[in-house]
Amino acid sequence: MSSPYLWQAEIASELSVAPDSVWALWNRPARWSEWNPAIKETRCSQPFTEGATAVVRFHRGPTLTFTIVARERKRGFTGEADIVGAQLGHEHRIWPHRDGIEVYHRVYFAGPLANLWGAVMGGRVRRHLVALLANEKRLAWEVETA
Repeated sequence: MSSPYLWQAEIASELSVAPDSVWALWNRPARWSEWNPAIKETRCSQPFTEGATAVVRFHRGPTLTFTIVARERKRGFTGEADIVGAQLGHEHRIWPHRDGIEVYHRVYFAGPLANLWGAVMGGRVRRHLVALLANEKRLAWEVETA
């Protein structure tokens, strides 16, 4: 049974590229705005490891500080930021799949106001997930063929 304090949106897609091609995009926070249309700029002053923080400036909305709460090299990472009454999280995963990989994203709000944030932001979050996955496919293919 799901928690009444969790709202989430997920998307996944198969890509015919090596995991390194997507990891090259994810592993450098300064490049996040290239594939995530919601992000205007990201700064990460320390190595991109578990416990690192990344300051993310969005095109619309506040600037948030995400803490990398999980990171597995070439497999994925999760960042979380505190917002009013909840935490905003973004999980990124890569799995081997047939002749390539499956790329997975999950954006979630957790906490007492999670469902309110989901009601207010859910449509925009879902649209951004579709757009960011399309950007990742294009950029990963460019990395793969470079």
